[in-house]
Amino acid sequence: MEAGAKKLVYRDNFHDALLNFIEWYRGALQTDQALQEAYLRKFDSLCLQSSPLLSPIYAMKPSSAEQPTQNPVNSPIRDLCDQARKDRRFALLLEGCLADPVASKALLLHKTELFPRLEIPIEGSMITIAAGGLPFLSESPKLIRRSLKTLAGKYTAHGPHPERMAEVQDRMASAQEAIAESVRDAFTLAILNTVSANAPLLELVNGPQPIGRPRLRQAVKDYSGIDWSPATALLAEAFSALLQSDKSRKPLQQLLIHIDALKDAVDLERFKAQVVDWLVSHFHRLMQIRDIHHDDWAGLVQQLHEAEFLEHAGPLYFWCTQCEETGVFGTLQTSHLGMDLFCPKCGRRMFYIAAFHSTRALTEALELHDGVLAAALAWHLTQRDIDFDDGVKLPEAELDFVIKDAAGNHLVECKMNHLLGQEGGLLSTMYKNRNQLRDHVIVAKNQGMAFNWPPVS
Repeated sequence: MEAGAKKLVYRDNFHDALLNFIEWYRGALQTDQALQEAYLRKFDSLCLQSSPLLSPIYAMKPSSAEQPTQNPVNSPIRDLCDQARKDRRFALLLEGCLADPVASKALLLHKTELFPRLEIPIEGSMITIAAGGLPFLSESPKLIRRSLKTLAGKYTAHGPHPERMAEVQDRMASAQEAIAESVRDAFTLAILNTVSANAPLLELVNGPQPIGRPRLRQAVKDYSGIDWSPATALLAEAFSALLQSDKSRKPLQQLLIHIDALKDAVDLERFKAQVVDWLVSHFHRLMQIRDIHHDDWAGLVQQLHEAEFLEHAGPLYFWCTQCEETGVFGTLQTSHLGMDLFCPKCGRRMFYIAAFHSTRALTEALELHDGVLAAALAWHLTQRDIDFDDGVKLPEAELDFVIKDAAGNHLVECKMNHLLGQEGGLLSTMYKNRNQLRDHVIVAKNQGMAFNWPPVS
């Protein structure tokens, strides 16, 4: 190209180049120390761009104004540090959360992402199913999801016939018709008479509406003082009417006789398989975003189990997609982990998933507001004899960590952000974090905290 000539850059080419750079930066930022340092410098400059008073580094000086309230010495974070002093395994776990690439990626996550919740609409209400443990998968999440899809296809092809399902629906409708108006009257009267016979319940009904769970628990406590006798006879009358409402065929009894047909209408095993698929799908996405290999995840779960920080909870779910027709799906009460399981029908290797719940100090760390990150940071400071206060309460804010040294005190904000939110949500959250840090410094200054500006490396 001749000197002085213009270079044309087409819009689509520029757009593609920009996207390629973003993808490259996303991957390089995880391993390139120079990029990481530059990223932090940029974040610091955003915090400082409005005013020099917004630096996260400051010195506190006592004044006659209201002083911040510090957490007592036996705060949950300090209790965890005490446990780390006594338990070398827990100390190594906290150290690994900041130093080990697998433990940091797996455990430094928001609690709702480590233990997701599934909301299922049932008859107009949302039923929440919470995953209380970390999964151990026999194969990679991708293979597990593929096998569950195959299992679902086999079930659809060889499941209950439409004629039998129609029969089940007819019997369910017949059972509903058996609940006559007299039955509903009996249940209603049982509730009303129980309320009228118990002053705490009557006071709740006559008080502000609606009645929430906190007010209910405050009024009845453990229910030991509630008189249930007014409802006993009326409930017996309701069940008697329910069983005898159709003297010709007794539809409810008829439905109970055909229990196999009822099972087709409420297939719990199929529902369990769907819940397993949802759980695996969630952790598949989580492991992709955190760049955790399946073998690394499985190894960490196994190590935490052997160190007694995780315990087996609930049944182990297994399934075989190689058996004919619907395949095989079942549960096994065992703490089996890390070895192959074989199908009881065809003898071939099966897929399985097991859940492990946290125990002891790990549970306490996970339940902190900022999760294991707060506990790991506190132990990091404790090991190096760095004096700090955690949870310093101000009238309009709470400071996560205040580090104290001869050069002045420093503010550390500890954040455990969501990674699985909407596109661009993490960037928006980072700006909110910056604004909160800015606001906390302003609140601290208004409470009489004086600032100085030591150099920042």
